[in-house]
Amino acid sequence: MRLTPNLRAELKQPLGAVVSDVEEAPLAGKTLVCVGDCAAISVLEGGYRPQIIVYDRKTKRKTLPKNTLLETYGSKAVNITNPAGTITQEAFATFKEAYAKKETTRIFVDGEEDLLTLPAIAEAPLGYVVLYGQPDGGLVVVNVNNLIKGKVAKIIGSMEDED
Repeated sequence: MRLTPNLRAELKQPLGAVVSDVEEAPLAGKTLVCVGDCAAISVLEGGYRPQIIVYDRKTKRKTLPKNTLLETYGSKAVNITNPAGTITQEAFATFKEAYAKKETTRIFVDGEEDLLTLPAIAEAPLGYVVLYGQPDGGLVVVNVNNLIKGKVAKIIGSMEDED
């Protein structure tokens, strides 16, 4: 599935509340999912233990050095391929399996993880919290409920199918 120009503009708007620091978010006792290197590092350094972290060793299109905090996190490591501007079926399946198994999981993305917030929310059980970075804006906190799942399903449904 490929992002369209119209959706690109729509996705610049955060899907949840934006906080400047992880300490501002009410995360205690919640099951967390972090999409993006900076978001995951921020949450881990804040003392939280997300069920899933997703990273690609890049921020703002620049390659980052390996981060021990990310590279050693969780009891299960999964590598997937997800080209820029797309969401692969492999990504959906990986989230579905990670949620079902309830293991702490790190997902390394060969390609780009920017759009993987969408399947993270689409496949998440109600009540989970998905966090991702808003470029130059802070950390977006998405409380997964039926309303946000419906919005995400509409966005995903508007993406172009890849042949």
